[in-house]
Amino acid sequence: MDFGLWTDVLTGLAQAAGADGAALVYQSLADGSGSSVIVGIDPDARPLYFGEFARKNPLQIADTLKEQLAAFRPAIRHDEQFLSKAEFERTDFYQGIFRPFDMHSVLMIGLGVHGVNHAGVNLVRSRRRPQFGTTAFQAMAHWHGALIRAFDVSMALSPVNSARDDLAAALDTLADAIFLVEADGRVAHTNEPARHLVAAERGVAMVGGRIRARDSDQIRPLEGLIASAIEGESHHGGAMALTAGPGQPPLSLTVTPLGPRRSSAFETPPLAMVRICDFATLRPVAEGKLMSLFGLTAAEARVAAAVGGGESPRKAAERLGVSFNTVRAQLARVFEKTGVGRQADLARLLARIAIQG
Repeated sequence: MDFGLWTDVLTGLAQAAGADGAALVYQSLADGSGSSVIVGIDPDARPLYFGEFARKNPLQIADTLKEQLAAFRPAIRHDEQFLSKAEFERTDFYQGIFRPFDMHSVLMIGLGVHGVNHAGVNLVRSRRRPQFGTTAFQAMAHWHGALIRAFDVSMALSPVNSARDDLAAALDTLADAIFLVEADGRVAHTNEPARHLVAAERGVAMVGGRIRARDSDQIRPLEGLIASAIEGESHHGGAMALTAGPGQPPLSLTVTPLGPRRSSAFETPPLAMVRICDFATLRPVAEGKLMSLFGLTAAEARVAAAVGGGESPRKAAERLGVSFNTVRAQLARVFEKTGVGRQADLARLLARIAIQG
């Protein structure tokens, strides 16, 4: 549970295997993005490994994502089990990462697959050292089972993972559509209203796993808001109106920067929260909720919902089958309990409650 101890574990593994450096890697098999904990390896290699050269790694057990997931076994392998050293040295991957950062041989210890993310420990040696041999394999085989269990436990019990289901459930209670988005627009999570909004083809779409405005003139402004919230120096959010469709009111969109996520030993990239309010689909506030929030009686809640929803007191009295004076008296108590003084203020209050879900 002490994520900081993974650095000590990697140091010990490198010493036991006679390696110059070690990395605990958590990487998407889908697009190569990921994060790592490293010792004895230049940190400048990390953005190249997960970025420019992520899709050029020749040390893969299969070509496609589906094949890799099907073929994965938590085995211990070295680079020459995939291709000869001469072939490896000719690859862009070797020339772009291994050679510039004085790495020549790698021993890979598979730990597991979580969704589409592969976890493993990579041990590296420089050109000045021989290829990993039997002694290194035996040492890592001795610890392999313990490493798998340790990583699985740390992932399962990390604060982020243990709270993820609760967070998803909480976001689903909101009336607004919520998209948790990475810097490139890739969506990490959506709540139920967001999925409905996309399915209804109102304002936004999901293209290649990324959020995108349906109006072509609004694509770049939305991308700019997200990038500014995550990558900008001030990390400011912003707001814009999204076109919903002919004859429909626009959607209100706000972008709020969020901090980086902590998942087990890793710190993954920061997120932005894209929140979209669709005024055309707001549901009236339930009378029971008004009773709970403000201590209204059932009769007062009915009047509050009617008048706050736009009905005049006289029309509400007719519909509810009570006298106009009764509605006036109940409305006065509603104003007193909710802290508002006018029908317009009550309408705004109920609209804010409806937006919050």
